[in-house]
Amino acid sequence: MSDVSLQVVGVIRFSVLAEGFAISLYGGMDKLREYLFARESLDFRFYIFENLCLPSLLAQTDQNFDIVLLTSTELPDWARRRMDEIVAPYPNIHVLAEAPNKHNKVVRAAYESIPHEGFSHRAAFRLDNDDALHNGFVAHLRKLSHGLLKLHDDDVPTIIAFNHGFYIELDSDGPNKISDTIEREPLSTGTTLLSRADFHLNPYRFNHRAVAQHFNTYTEISVPGFLRTVHGENEQRVLKRGRQNEMPPRRIRRVIEDNFAFSFADLQGLKGP
Repeated sequence: MSDVSLQVVGVIRFSVLAEGFAISLYGGMDKLREYLFARESLDFRFYIFENLCLPSLLAQTDQNFDIVLLTSTELPDWARRRMDEIVAPYPNIHVLAEAPNKHNKVVRAAYESIPHEGFSHRAAFRLDNDDALHNGFVAHLRKLSHGLLKLHDDDVPTIIAFNHGFYIELDSDGPNKISDTIEREPLSTGTTLLSRADFHLNPYRFNHRAVAQHFNTYTEISVPGFLRTVHGENEQRVLKRGRQNEMPPRRIRRVIEDNFAFSFADLQGLKGP
């Protein structure tokens, strides 16, 4: 396919109050609101974003991408000020606050807040605020996207999933356990929908583990794509379904320090909620 101009856009949810998102886990909208905006919960969310997620974005070898930090109009004023201050130095990181609505609608608004004029295609990825991407994620995503676009004469929306990475189990007694994985299903971390720039769907539209039922899906395991934290606020939703614990500790340390913006000691010292 010739004349491809590719836009890379990611969306990170940060205390998003939405119908259909985590309602069953927290017992209703009021309980979800209480959890999302509690000071202790927000303090941890800021801590892990500033010490894991954000550094991985700033370390990208290809900085030609946009990130939307999606939050709620009900975010407390102090938290919104802090969020704005954190991202102010970075012109490609944008904060968008949406009023409570259906989850699909607020996420779609986040992707649509970045204009796509001038681009033929978009690689739209998702990322949680407590996870991290490898330093070459955007560059590798761009390379994969151009390659996959050559497979079809027509534009076929395609999922790109990064199934090889590491879990960091946050332990208040420390040090954190870090283990390798190659998952058998797409995870939430870095999963991307490659499509025409004006395509109406995004990678949050379907459960990430089920995307191969809706789109052609390419799973990447040749590079370690992600660091995913496991802690008290998400451990019920983290399902490990793949090859685990195949690397010796020394190799885990080397692979992480060669591919991510952190030392092994940094990750072992991360604090849980």
